[in-house]
Amino acid sequence: MGAGGRRAGGDARPHRLPSRNVVRLGPIYTPPQFRRRGYGSALTAQLAKRVRPAEVCLRTDLGNPDSHRVYQRIGFEAVADFRRFRLCRLV
Repeated sequence: MGAGGRRAGGDARPHRLPSRNVVRLGPIYTPPQFRRRGYGSALTAQLAKRVRPAEVCLRTDLGNPDSHRVYQRIGFEAVADFRRFRLCRLV
């Protein structure tokens, strides 16, 4: 697949974080018409291999169990859960 997963119609980018030898993959997205064909899995696995020996991390949506299965199948493991909060001004 080409850079950015363009042949499969998807998108994925590696980003090297400046603070450590860490590469963050993402966002990784496969359009609905190309899902369940293995494109996203293959692209993610290939990107993770190409950026080694750096530590590779990615963020997933807790509401998407399919992506969690894919990432575990290609060797990723969960190390932390993060929550997003919205701060509101009290009147």
